Amino acid sequence: MNLNDSEHVASLLLREGASQVESPLDSDLILINTCAVREKSVEKLFSYLGRLKEQKAYRGSVIACLGC
Repeated sequence: MNLNDSEHVASLLLREGASQVESPLDSDLILINTCAVREKSVEKLFSYLGRLKEQKAYRGSVIACLGC
């Protein structure tokens, strides 16, 4: 389900003129789609957000989380 949701959000953004990049290091907007129902997913999310902290400080990227 998350993959389908991610693809839907990506298609909406592409339709509005956004472009998709291979690496978060090249991105101005980083969307993380996850499931908060499972504790392991939440742990992975916080770990990933910690790694992206420098990206936000360096590039000024907007980081957003979405999901169930």
